[in-house]
Amino acid sequence: MLNRLMFIYFIQKKGFLGGDPDYLKNKLAQCRKELDKDRYYRDFLCPLFFEGFAKRKEDRSDKARTLLGEVPYLNGGIFMPHQIEQLHGKTIAIPTPPFARFR
Repeated sequence: MLNRLMFIYFIQKKGFLGGDPDYLKNKLAQCRKELDKDRYYRDFLCPLFFEGFAKRKEDRSDKARTLLGEVPYLNGGIFMPHQIEQLHGKTIAIPTPPFARFR
């Protein structure tokens, strides 16, 4: 996950995520306001990883397109579910507060 976040941080600063250089921070604020306050990993980051970056825009669900906005398809293994995520993805829970520390 850290490799993914570092990569996303770099491309957001380049403006590749809806033109927003603070995409992750702004989406965190949006998730805290609209979604369950402690499910940023599950309700936002997982769709971003596994639908947003891992699928072409036309292959994404309407829900994912609305949630994520304009994000590029990144044809690379870094955004494919890891074996651990495939086996235990529904039960992995990461609290939201650590993500709020990213600037």
